[in-house]
Amino acid sequence: MPNRGNIGFRPVEKPDLPLLHDWLSKPHVAKWWDPAEKAISSIERHMGDDAVTPLMVCLDESAFAYMQLCELDVDRNEDNVPIECPVGTIGLDQFIGPEDKVGIGLGPRFLKLIITKLFCEGTPAVLVDPDPSNLFAIRAYEKAGFIRLRQVDKKNGPTLFMVRTFQEI
Repeated sequence: MPNRGNIGFRPVEKPDLPLLHDWLSKPHVAKWWDPAEKAISSIERHMGDDAVTPLMVCLDESAFAYMQLCELDVDRNEDNVPIECPVGTIGLDQFIGPEDKVGIGLGPRFLKLIITKLFCEGTPAVLVDPDPSNLFAIRAYEKAGFIRLRQVDKKNGPTLFMVRTFQEI
């Protein structure tokens, strides 16, 4: 089965940026993310940010996805997260880079792993906010146990908030 192997997470490093740029330029990623140059600039800034953790997701030590974890707090995010979140909630964004790794079960698999790790560290909830028309991502989140909260219109377009809480393990 193509999604077998060990999944791991490691911090993004400078040498990863060209690969991330390549992935962000692929149509299946570019449709849902900022333009590659803007996204790479943001990832670089986050590499030194205590509140945002950019990670490479690896299958048998070969990177195939990007993930960022963000501590959600009222000061940073009151305009971006117009819903109630327990203190300590983590926001998660992710994408799979190579097209041949999409649709084979890796997304829900690595999401479940990171969620379990976060809950073991005391995180009460994990929040995601896909575009409501990104049915592929929504389905992956649902397979990983996320439930739909509500759709809201933000300044950059509609967003579907989904959550996975500790009680749902």
